[in-house]
Amino acid sequence: MSAEDLGQLIDHPRIVALAEMMNFPGVYLRAPEVLAKLELAHQHNKPVDGHAPLLTGRDLNAYLCGGIGSDHECTHLAEAREKLARGMWIFLREGSTEHNLRELLPLVTPATASRCCFATDDRHPDEVMAEGHLNYTVHLAVQAGLDPVTAIRLATLNPAQYFNLRYRGAIAPGYLADLQIVSDLADGLLRPQAVYKQGQLVAENGEIVVDLPEPAVEERFTRTVKLDQPLTASDFAIPAHGKPIRVIGVVPGQILTEARTAALTEKAGALLADVEQDVLKLAVVERYTGAGGRSAAFVQGFGLKRGAIASSVAHDSHNLIAVGANDADLAFALNRLVEMQGGLVAVKDGAVLAEVALPVAGLMSLCGAREVSRALLRLNAAVRDELGCALDSPFMALSFLALPVIPALKLTDRGLVDVGKFSFVPLEAD
Repeated sequence: MSAEDLGQLIDHPRIVALAEMMNFPGVYLRAPEVLAKLELAHQHNKPVDGHAPLLTGRDLNAYLCGGIGSDHECTHLAEAREKLARGMWIFLREGSTEHNLRELLPLVTPATASRCCFATDDRHPDEVMAEGHLNYTVHLAVQAGLDPVTAIRLATLNPAQYFNLRYRGAIAPGYLADLQIVSDLADGLLRPQAVYKQGQLVAENGEIVVDLPEPAVEERFTRTVKLDQPLTASDFAIPAHGKPIRVIGVVPGQILTEARTAALTEKAGALLADVEQDVLKLAVVERYTGAGGRSAAFVQGFGLKRGAIASSVAHDSHNLIAVGANDADLAFALNRLVEMQGGLVAVKDGAVLAEVALPVAGLMSLCGAREVSRALLRLNAAVRDELGCALDSPFMALSFLALPVIPALKLTDRGLVDVGKFSFVPLEAD
């Protein structure tokens, strides 16, 4: 989206900030199209969220000269302290894949608590239903020793202040009565007995007590996954040149990846996935034009012994992404996404094991949270029990492998990206 596009939206009452300035090199290298977005936000008095994983020193200083106010990508305490000292608000993240809270919690002290907030980015519905959302983050923080009132502040008042949401985030005269009643704060596990929105009771004892409108979705938003012709196993063949190849290394509990290398077996001039080394084929397919532009590489860390999984949730371009132990199942899984018009799927030997349909833009379900949660539980069980996956949240991990602004290696439909260099790199290692 260009600055001109954003200009049509920025005064909408639900737009509270310019989110995640991910193109951090574009900021400190003063790319005109990036600076135009920053200028637009500042002209309209909107905060600008940051996205600066591992950025430090002079590059961080230059990035902050763009007027960027926050960061939620910290993975190390020293990184968070440096950014806090340079004036950033720090969002401590605890999501489905990103488990950064315990590492960063020492950042929160009486002197710094007013500049800290909680974030999830992202959390699957089944985990929200079973454990909670930001209330779960509050619980973890209290269990780790943070004062309960401070923990609640990081989830309520602080983010309201950062985003200029006046009259929100506290229980006080003149504030909107957005609040929940809980039984006990001692363990930080906030069990809502009643939830109020602007003074109206909306939920009680775990059940919604107001009528919610049925979602109205135009048909054009449910026809967004396009492919002119079905994919085949040969579409993902990677030629062998007798050299070690670059491998994306998944890091459990993080969305950062490692740049690894591996020597792989070849057959008929093509490189094969190697389940013994846990080196699997990874593919990304463009899904908006029907042309099906695609690329393939290798990834280590999923632990699949057979089959493949695929998703149309692939940050931030949301092309189709799949990982598999063989090319035939890889292609089958991706073709199934086209038939479903988006979603998550697990396959083995040319058959669907389980799936979750996400027909709205390939990203959202028309079903309720409980139904989606049950489907996700079945899907994750199949990936674990039938395919041998070793990750706790495989689809969340998969979705971030297409995000070329998180170090170190990521895959797009145009090729493998070295995020540190901010450029495409060949599969063959140097």
